[in-house]
Amino acid sequence: MNWQFTSIEFRGMLYNPSKVPEGESVFKIFPELKKYSDFKKSPGPELDNDMVMLYVFCMYDKSNPYRGKYIDVLKLKVEIAHDVGFTMDEKGVFSEPVEDMLKGKNKVVSANYCLQLERNG
Repeated sequence: MNWQFTSIEFRGMLYNPSKVPEGESVFKIFPELKKYSDFKKSPGPELDNDMVMLYVFCMYDKSNPYRGKYIDVLKLKVEIAHDVGFTMDEKGVFSEPVEDMLKGKNKVVSANYCLQLERNG
């Protein structure tokens, strides 16, 4: 993860993504999330659940620092995806599963994750 913001700038978020060391499970750092079955569902092939969780935290928490820096929603999504560790190919394009997630086409991410976070955020 290559955050553009400091830990202090994430402090107002319900789940501070900077507290999750690279390679560590989100559930280990935030064990209270284990009680929500929606969060444990696989987002699909080629999508790391922990990276998706960090993306959701940063994208949908109203206190995320990205909202103040990026007005354009597409730019916001791309910057967050990049920061949580999703990589682009040599043409500057994310893999199809990541693109689908960014476009709201991944039902697990767009429905279950976001609704659960919103309900509890």
